[in-house]
Amino acid sequence: MTSKVVRRVFDRFGRTNGSLSYSACRSLLSEAYKCKEAWQQRLQVPLLQKVDVGNFALAVQGKLDKEDNIQALDMDILANKLEEMDPTQLDFAQNLFFRFRHTNESLKMGESTPYALIRALLEVGETDRLLAILQDKVNYGIFLNFFTANILMDHFIESSMYKEAAFIAYDLMLQEDLSHPLCRHLAWYSCHLRQKNWPTDEDSSQAEEEAEDEEDIEYVRVQFITNPWYDDHFDINRESLLLGKTMVAVTKGDESTLGRSYHLIGLGLYEKFDRGLELLKDILDHKDESFVCLHAIETFERSLESVVNREPPEEEKPPGTMTLEDVMPHISQIQKEQLQEQLQNMKAELHKADRISSSHNMEGELLKRTKATVMEHATLDIQEQDALFVEWERKREVELQEQLTEAQLQLKKENIIQRLLNLQECEERLSYFDEVDKINLKMKGPPAHESIMRIQEEEQYVNSPGERGKIF
Repeated sequence: MTSKVVRRVFDRFGRTNGSLSYSACRSLLSEAYKCKEAWQQRLQVPLLQKVDVGNFALAVQGKLDKEDNIQALDMDILANKLEEMDPTQLDFAQNLFFRFRHTNESLKMGESTPYALIRALLEVGETDRLLAILQDKVNYGIFLNFFTANILMDHFIESSMYKEAAFIAYDLMLQEDLSHPLCRHLAWYSCHLRQKNWPTDEDSSQAEEEAEDEEDIEYVRVQFITNPWYDDHFDINRESLLLGKTMVAVTKGDESTLGRSYHLIGLGLYEKFDRGLELLKDILDHKDESFVCLHAIETFERSLESVVNREPPEEEKPPGTMTLEDVMPHISQIQKEQLQEQLQNMKAELHKADRISSSHNMEGELLKRTKATVMEHATLDIQEQDALFVEWERKREVELQEQLTEAQLQLKKENIIQRLLNLQECEERLSYFDEVDKINLKMKGPPAHESIMRIQEEEQYVNSPGERGKIF
């Protein structure tokens, strides 16, 4: 049963037709977009130049072991020097970032730290490690910005790693931020390449082995039962749904034939067939001549044909036996047949109204639009990255000076405390014979006051102007 389900899911978009005959682009962004010269120039500043990353990482570990805390500036320095670290020590460095995430100082982490970490791991070829860190937001807190997302998608597209490129697009969709035009088009193109190169039946054998079998479910005793919840966003656990939802997100608001066509394909992969039929009806009822590509309708139709229908259970499952699959939206056989009938009727009306384009080169137009967007926004992005590098360097210097000032102040406090202790000891020696009885009494009993070393500064409370002078 499991193998049939997996094959049907992969079959829904494992085919292409003449409208998708354009060859994939090897690279979209120029080398200048990565700002390599300006990015490497940051290492020439004294703060980073004199840091030995191996010894520095050990010092960070020592401070975490001793104080269970570390300054955000220290982790920023480590991230910027990470590409100089011995590759065999990357597990050790990753653990440091994991521990840093669970400290209060992680709230002060700036944008430069994730940027530097992402670029360092990409530079040393640790893409699997990078993707794992990006996926685990809770334990690492590393988020993409537009520039790192663009660089990663372009790198994966150039390397024919379409699944990884699509993963970056999924991440942007889950964070609900596709406002940057270049980022949105690269995500769009990544999703297209992932759909076009979706695994065939032969490639699904590994997915079949990893698919969970009901007979292998193990029940364990727990203190309380948590009912499963499906939010149709972060809880999505099937890549086909993520691909569809991302494609819907990147084409939202695009009223062109290309935008509507990919939006329809996305709705099919996302299994939102009602919304897909509504989109076709809008195209049919549109006053101006609006078209949809034939390939998009055929892909949407295949998605509907291959969707696994599931009948609602006759009896509700007892608590503790429900899984995520039980609360996910599903389509019954009757609903599926009704949707298929509505789709056939809609196709006939669209053909009759001559609203279907059968010769539209979807991939070619998408690639052309993506390249045009690169030409329009790449120069501005390069300037913004150069400005960011300068700003991050300035902030790093300011934070360093603040830490030095705080360290000097702390050293002065410790010196004052030590002098007070010395004066106290000297006073006791001078007045020993006069106060010997009192001293002996104090030595026998508990201390009358806290040690000077434990004295902490207290915030001084000041009454508001209207309350000053009052006696309570």
